[in-house]
Amino acid sequence: MSKIPQYACDPARLIAAFKARDWCNMKTLKHLDGLHPILALRAQTLGELCKTRGLSFVVTAGLRSNAEQDALYAKGRTTEGKVVTKARGGESWHNYGLAFDFVSVDGSQLSHERFIWNDDAPEWQQIGELGESLGLEWGGRWGFKDKPHFQLTAGIPLAQAKLLALPVLWDMVTHGLAKT
Repeated sequence: MSKIPQYACDPARLIAAFKARDWCNMKTLKHLDGLHPILALRAQTLGELCKTRGLSFVVTAGLRSNAEQDALYAKGRTTEGKVVTKARGGESWHNYGLAFDFVSVDGSQLSHERFIWNDDAPEWQQIGELGESLGLEWGGRWGFKDKPHFQLTAGIPLAQAKLLALPVLWDMVTHGLAKT
């Protein structure tokens, strides 16, 4: 992987870099805010790789509070809808700024707020494999398939992450990634 640009650790410069990319919309920018800078940079790189292959995606979720995660966990259990996660608040890498969700879109959907989800679309696999090539863990490989999910944990167990202050966790992720 190439050297990480300077703006990767400066949120204002990172957002400016994203705004210059035509694969990205404001919804994606909003959801990347709050993510670990290296994860945000890899999401940017993934968007650029996808564009070269005629694929597009929009980030639909990034950093989540425990309350937001609990509300998602309730879906299909205590509220209407389909079960979308196995993780309660504090049990998801989203709660630590180390995960994002996406949806594959055609170019005409980049400005829309609603997207059509097709679990059988081949784009999931293509985008998933591109993300994996950037060192991201893709939820499409799990027993409980979570095709829209990418995370970057540097091999740190969630149980350990839950005990750490966020700056310490992010520092461990950064240093863990530097060793690979």
